[in-house]
Amino acid sequence: MAYMIELGRWGITQGLPIKRLEVINSVSVNCYADADYSIAYKNMMGFNNAFAWAKASGYNKVTVPFGSYSVCYSNISDKDYENKIVINFDNFSVDLNGSTFKVMFDSVKRSPYDKMKSGNSWITNTAPTYAFPGTMMVVRDCNFTEVKNGKIIGDKIDRDFTLPNERGIDNTYGILAGGNCKYINIEGHDVSLFMGDGVAVSSGKNNTFIKVGYDMKWVLGELDTNGAFIASNAHCVSDYISVSPNTPHFLQGYGYTQGLTALVSRRYTVYMYDANKTFVFKANQFALKDFTTTKLTKFIRLVVEETSVDPNGWQMQLKTGYYGSYLTFQNNYIHHNHRGGMSPGVNDMFIINNHFYNNGEAYDYENNLPGAANTNGSPWSTRYHINMEDSQGFNIHIIGNKFENGRLGIAARGYNYVIRDNWFKNCGVVLYRMIYATVKDNYFEGPSAGFNTYPYDTPWNSYQDYIRYWDIEGNAIEGDFIVVGNATIKNISNNTIQGMVSLQCEVNNFRDNLFKIDKDIGFAEVINLKTVSNIYGCSFIKSNQSKAKNSITFENCTLYDCTFKNIKIQVDNNVVIKDSTITDSGFNIRGASLKLDSCKVSHGTYSLLNNYPINPENSAFINIITSTVPTSLELKNCDITSNSGQSIFSGYNAKSIPISSVKIEGTKIEKQLNNKLGFGMFGGAVSIIKSQISCDVKVPVYTPNPALIHQFSDNVFTNVSFNIKQSDIVYTQQDIGILARPLSGNGVPSVVPQKLGQEYYDITNKKLYKSFGTTTTADWVLMN
Repeated sequence: MAYMIELGRWGITQGLPIKRLEVINSVSVNCYADADYSIAYKNMMGFNNAFAWAKASGYNKVTVPFGSYSVCYSNISDKDYENKIVINFDNFSVDLNGSTFKVMFDSVKRSPYDKMKSGNSWITNTAPTYAFPGTMMVVRDCNFTEVKNGKIIGDKIDRDFTLPNERGIDNTYGILAGGNCKYINIEGHDVSLFMGDGVAVSSGKNNTFIKVGYDMKWVLGELDTNGAFIASNAHCVSDYISVSPNTPHFLQGYGYTQGLTALVSRRYTVYMYDANKTFVFKANQFALKDFTTTKLTKFIRLVVEETSVDPNGWQMQLKTGYYGSYLTFQNNYIHHNHRGGMSPGVNDMFIINNHFYNNGEAYDYENNLPGAANTNGSPWSTRYHINMEDSQGFNIHIIGNKFENGRLGIAARGYNYVIRDNWFKNCGVVLYRMIYATVKDNYFEGPSAGFNTYPYDTPWNSYQDYIRYWDIEGNAIEGDFIVVGNATIKNISNNTIQGMVSLQCEVNNFRDNLFKIDKDIGFAEVINLKTVSNIYGCSFIKSNQSKAKNSITFENCTLYDCTFKNIKIQVDNNVVIKDSTITDSGFNIRGASLKLDSCKVSHGTYSLLNNYPINPENSAFINIITSTVPTSLELKNCDITSNSGQSIFSGYNAKSIPISSVKIEGTKIEKQLNNKLGFGMFGGAVSIIKSQISCDVKVPVYTPNPALIHQFSDNVFTNVSFNIKQSDIVYTQQDIGILARPLSGNGVPSVVPQKLGQEYYDITNKKLYKSFGTTTTADWVLMN
């Protein structure tokens, strides 16, 4: 049954007042009249009375006549409903019907409802006038309730910001919803211009505080199955805590933890006892999750999975009532709020299809209003559209929303979150310490739209084996992707990323990501994946038009089926690249080894930076492989072609720092246009097996270090010659291009030739012999 509010019956007046000049403290200021405040306050009380009457009369739906209504902040009573609009009825629907609710505010003239409590009396507040806090509407302590279709305008537009400290105010709110509630729907609102958040979630009025953690008298120990104390070094036990029977309770953090407490596992066990402290029942719990005492319960004891007592009681507190769950916030427009758009803080919350715009801006150009700042005038770092850094919960779903501008799109901390199918423009996502999170199929538009984390490498999460069970998948990110903290992440896959990338942790599944490396940050590393051990199917591509000079870095890593194009690759220790395609890219080996296995490598005339005489190691793509330290190189079953003007192999800064070990097997190397192979870099042992190496132009004969053992077998060389010892040749068929070292003596040769084409010099008679076989001394043929 529906009820249309009768405005006259409830003393509600439509219309918005305007400010007029008044003399305040000998200064003329624009402000509202006391009579205007009286109308606004009566409006709030009229709506409260109308809602209460309608519920008591059997109505389950109330509609507000379309129009504009002034309201104001009030602090004249301890009673919630005497200070703001309160909706706290079960199975109740309020339709604001597109009406405007505008908060009146004056920065200089004090509101007649700005009071403070002194003993049992309420007197005029002595705090600065601009610091008057307030909330326009509260929806809490109810179930199956909805409020929809309002245009709610806050106090910021009325402020004059004459005093700089007014920019630091963040204590006014539009809608507070969800505390001690279940199944609440907030839908279809336009909420703007509040100094704190447009929408927030707080505890219910009926959430009664029982005891704080540091006052629970913890001791090291455990309780057995009968609730009796036993010795233990792995748990801590509280003293008996008096509670009410058959009542919901929850354990909540406070201070810097806010939601999940400072417990390592976020878990605890509650043991229930009757009035004689006889054990009745036990239940395993999570922080923020509700538990209900039995009908016989008069006392409880708590057991936490901690190995020592925390004098701060793990920053927790015990309360009665429900923490709040199943709050749906959908199809709302939240914009131009001073500090932020929304601070959720319940369990099982769904934030769906909302538009968050210009919340927490450094300056509000559209309304010509200053942005959020601290008392020193600098912009606050905590500016956001959705902030769950301090207000936390379980099972939060943020789906299909649009976030525009501001500093942070979403700052999330809690237990398990799903952030999916959202559009972030010039803002992004920050994940704090949380165990489970899904960030999937989001679009991050603009260079400041990215993904970041806060450190996650302290022992608190050791209960979960030091792993972030995060799925970061299918996102298109134009900004940076920065992960700090060394706890492993479960999955980063199928993302497209255009900004800087830096990871400080291992990733169990790093697969099929596309990195578009066009952000110019000088010679720095644009992508640092040194902590990732296995990379599958990823592409690292810089466009031909890019002017960026930066590089990517790997260390102790194996890459499978990857693609590289137009990029310099830093190799820091033991990198293996398999079944990959490498085009117009160069390796700078700064560590122990590089192995290319079954890769196709092509190096053309594209060269972004060809000449840096001071720091040539910063020149991208000059050489395919550059060594800056003695290193090991292995090329196996690769196909390498180069038609650039530079050598395939090179040393740092044109110095011949040797590649200490070279193994080339089953590989085809083709150098076109010139003979610059760079074999002079092979200062260590050389092994070339079943390979083909060719040049368009004849290459000078290369002689590996004769003091070392080399291995050549079953190769085909074209315009390429190696001068090696006979003992270095291990072949089943003749190696083409291998030259045995010339021999010399006094008189005709008396030894069998080592290699076809080997030369012998008769020093005494000045005769030259050449080998036409390797069977007998008769295979030497006099040439002059």
